[in-house]
Amino acid sequence: MRKPTVRADIGVVGNAHDFLSRFWPRAEVPNLCDEWMRHCQRMKADYQPIIRVPQTGINSYAFVDELARHLDPDAIIVTDVGFCFIPAMQTMKLRQGQRLIHSAGVSPMGWGLPAAIGASFASARQTVCLTGDGGLMMNLQELQTIVHHQLPVAIFVFENDGYATMRIAQNTHFKREVMSSPRSGMSLPDFGAVANAFGIFKVDWYSQQSIAEALPEIFKFAAQGSGDGRDAHGAGRAYRTARPGACRWARQVHADRHRGYVAVPAAR
Repeated sequence: MRKPTVRADIGVVGNAHDFLSRFWPRAEVPNLCDEWMRHCQRMKADYQPIIRVPQTGINSYAFVDELARHLDPDAIIVTDVGFCFIPAMQTMKLRQGQRLIHSAGVSPMGWGLPAAIGASFASARQTVCLTGDGGLMMNLQELQTIVHHQLPVAIFVFENDGYATMRIAQNTHFKREVMSSPRSGMSLPDFGAVANAFGIFKVDWYSQQSIAEALPEIFKFAAQGSGDGRDAHGAGRAYRTARPGACRWARQVHADRHRGYVAVPAAR
């Protein structure tokens, strides 16, 4: 009952069913349903999760909203834990037949990539993985599994200089950071160089506008393969297609120092 963020007026320790079955018959609760619904509608209108499209960089919420427009009707989206799943859960508009999978309540960092691999092996449906730079490092070796089996998994990596949610918790409760960012003792590699090490071609995105143009091409490459290794050009930035059987890696830069990468392997 002693939590740093919750202050209970009266602490009750017991079975919730037993407590509520005795509490509600004696409670004098006015009918607040209509007013509560109006309040919820006002909150929904005032706090839209889609933040403005920035002039430079890429906003993560706007990115997820745009990503949803380009997914197959039966796509499988797998999210890792931490920052990467927040805009997906708050913003992504799923259609009938699509699945959004997350390890809710367990929070194992690095779960997203191997889970997406399992989803790809289990079905022929389009598979998308949303992961963070810190989470990806937990199972970085599985990129070779994707390359080896040529799995059509699109991997979107949100780069926010380490463990963003840990930094928030550390600053909120302890007023300092420990091993959660470059300034507190931990750092991460250049994922463009990582892509090269695994034989994955990279794509650079520097603006929100380039996403809408690049996503259809990326998913087309994933489904069909590209063939000749030629260069293709997006809005303000070139991105390179890959040889048959190779993976493809794209980079995007988010607003507010958030950056990310995308890997799209060739079709099986």
